[in-house]
Amino acid sequence: MKKVAIDCRLIGKEISGIAKYLLMMLKGLIEIGDLPFDISLIVNDPKEDKKRLLSYLGLDHIPFKIIHSTTKVFSIKDQFLLPDLLKNNKIDVFYSPYFGIPFVCDARTISTFHDLIPILHPVYVAGTRKGRFHTLFRILNYLVVKRSRHIVVVSETTRNDFFKHYGISYESKLSVVYEGIEALKTSQQISNNVEKAVTKKPYILYVGRQDPYKNLTGLLKAFKEVKDKIYGVNLVIAGKKDPRFYPELFELLKRLNLDRSVSFTGYVNEADLELLYSNAKLLVNPSKYEGFGLTPLEGFLRGCPAAVSNIPINKEVLENSVLYFNPDNVKDMAEKLSVFIQSESERTIYVERCKQKVLNYTCKKAAQSLLEVFAKTLK
Repeated sequence: MKKVAIDCRLIGKEISGIAKYLLMMLKGLIEIGDLPFDISLIVNDPKEDKKRLLSYLGLDHIPFKIIHSTTKVFSIKDQFLLPDLLKNNKIDVFYSPYFGIPFVCDARTISTFHDLIPILHPVYVAGTRKGRFHTLFRILNYLVVKRSRHIVVVSETTRNDFFKHYGISYESKLSVVYEGIEALKTSQQISNNVEKAVTKKPYILYVGRQDPYKNLTGLLKAFKEVKDKIYGVNLVIAGKKDPRFYPELFELLKRLNLDRSVSFTGYVNEADLELLYSNAKLLVNPSKYEGFGLTPLEGFLRGCPAAVSNIPINKEVLENSVLYFNPDNVKDMAEKLSVFIQSESERTIYVERCKQKVLNYTCKKAAQSLLEVFAKTLK
C-alpha cells in the first residue's frame, strides 16, 4: 500500500483557517474508514498535537501514524530536513494543506492554494509579511507551482485566478477540492467576551480576520445606517484583533458613534462560535475577495442565514442560499442587512435554504476528492 504523509504542523492551540480546513479533511478520511493509502500525519509535538487532534476530532485514538518533525513550516531548515524525514519513513506522497513543500524531494508533492490574494491583489496585504517581502513571496510561490507534482485549489474561482496568473499550461496538474464543513467537538470554555456579546440581541455577526479585503470599514458604515433605522440592533465582530488594522477600525467606530453597539470578542474557539452563530440574526460576509469563504457555511450548520458580498466565490459556493449586496455600496449592504432583522418570514425562507446548501459540503465528500488527487499524483 502506498504511503501518504499529510502535513499537520499548522494545527495548534488556536485554529486558523488552514488548520480548520485540514481538520475537516482528517474528519472526512476517518469517516470513509477503509482507505486505499497508508496515511501518516506530520506534527511538531507528538504528545501535545496528538492530544489536540483527539480533542478537536472527538476521538479516543488517532487511526493514523504520527511522524515527528523537528522543523517548523516555512523554515529554511525544513527544506533540508523534511525530505530526509519523508525518505526515512518511505513516504510516496507528501500533501501540504498550504503552499509549502520541499523543493527537492523523492516523494511526490502536492501543494494547496486557498486563494491568490497576495499575488493578484498585493494592496490587500500591505503591512503584512507577505506585503513587505512581496517579491520573495512571489518567487517562492512560483517555485511551489513548478515543483509540485499536483496542486489543489479550493474552488473554481481560485482555479480561474490561478490560470490568470500562472497560465493554462498547468491545467493538467490542478484539481478543485471543495472544503468540507462540519461542527468540531470541543470541551473548550466559552469566553466572557462572547457571553456578554450574545446578550445584546438582536445582533449581526461577522467572523474572521480584519485585513483590508475583508471590508470591515464598509461594514461599519453600513451598520451605522442599519442602526439609525432599526432601534436596538447590534454588531458582533468575532476574531482576533489585528494591531495592523484595528486602530483604523476603532477610530471609525468613534466617528460613527457606534462604541456601545459594536462588540469585539477577540479570538473565538469552537464553543464560542457555536454560541455566536446559534444566537445571531444573521451572519455578514462583506469581503471583496475570498478563495472559498467558510464562515457562511459554518453559520448554515447552526441555522444562521447570511448576507454576503456578490463576489464570484460566494455565487459559486452559496448560490441562492444567501442575500447578496455590492460590497462597495454602503446603502445596498445596509438594506440587505436589515432584511433578516425586519422580516422573520424572509429569514425563515433562507434558514431552510442554508440548511440544504450545507449538505453539499460534507467532510466525507471533501476527503473523497482529496483521495482522488492522491491517486492522480501516483500515476
